[in-house]
Amino acid sequence: MKIDYSPDENVKLPKIAAEILKMGEEDQNTVMGESKTFRKICREHTTRIKQIINTHGYPTVSLVGKKASHWAWLLIQHSDHDVDFQQKCLETMKSNSEGEVTRNNIAYLEDRVRKNRDQPQVYGTQFVKRGGSWEVWPVENID
Repeated sequence: MKIDYSPDENVKLPKIAAEILKMGEEDQNTVMGESKTFRKICREHTTRIKQIINTHGYPTVSLVGKKASHWAWLLIQHSDHDVDFQQKCLETMKSNSEGEVTRNNIAYLEDRVRKNRDQPQVYGTQFVKRGGSWEVWPVENID
């Protein structure tokens, strides 16, 4: 997958935005490859995205632009080895005002954290492979 590295206009952290976009491309280029390599890349990206958040705050739209904010969320989504970090990011995302983070991304991360904690999900965004088919992870209230 080829990603446009040019950050959105009028962002506060264009260099950080470009770095996040590059990590997003690397993530997507390895996601379908060998799982050991993907896990290694995810750990590296988790370390870096934590540094970015500790230094600059959560990568919101006003900080890094809509594209990079989305890719930052995806890197966090793939940080399954660090559910506490995912939970912290989820709480931070929920506390941001409308337009600073994508509400769909909050739903996906909410379900991912719950799945990683072996809890039923809320929105039905997460699936697991059982045998040769994909099944929805249990949903708290299917109605």
